[in-house]
Amino acid sequence: TFSQRMCETTGMIPCGIAMDAIPAKAYSDDYRHGDRTSLVLTVKPMLFTPQTVHLPAAYRAAYVDFCARAGLNRQIKAGSQATLPESSRVEIIDFEKAACIKVWVHEPGRDLERIVSDLERKAGDDGIVQVIFDLGRLGAPAGIEAINSRGYYFGGFMPYWFETDALMLQRRRSPSSFQALRLYGDSVQAVVALAERDQRRVASSQAGWGEASKG
Repeated sequence: TFSQRMCETTGMIPCGIAMDAIPAKAYSDDYRHGDRTSLVLTVKPMLFTPQTVHLPAAYRAAYVDFCARAGLNRQIKAGSQATLPESSRVEIIDFEKAACIKVWVHEPGRDLERIVSDLERKAGDDGIVQVIFDLGRLGAPAGIEAINSRGYYFGGFMPYWFETDALMLQRRRSPSSFQALRLYGDSVQAVVALAERDQRRVASSQAGWGEASKG
């Protein structure tokens, strides 16, 4: 919790929780195979340019609250109901030693779930996949809901990640446990509670790790 206290002292605002982000052995020799460490995400905006973002209803209330705390002026829209393009435009970053794969979704397409399921197999049983959406894109809500159907849940709001804001979703093969987290402050706990609720919300419809989606 020391780093969380330091962030609060310097005016950093909690914006997410990267669950099981890196192997625990990076911090300690006292670990079991498969143990991973979670990271509280914080931000201190230095730009305050107004933006229009596209976000599903499930995340709007939390995003409005975050923007109020961060002093960000955002207009939120539901996004386009038009059919997604056939092909996604993504950037994939594979941190092999950490068994963590990040997917930057510049433009979601109808193949996004297939791309993600392939990456789940590559990440392996102990790995994690993080999917980061550009909220400036009209198709972002459809892409986010498609990945929710695979069991991906809230990881963080990321101001200006793509020059426009981003939403990070995350998943491992086994559900993340929130019980052992060491948290400091009400604002951190609220962000973590959002992630835990969202993991429960999406769990009922999720496809198997590395498998094709249901339906």
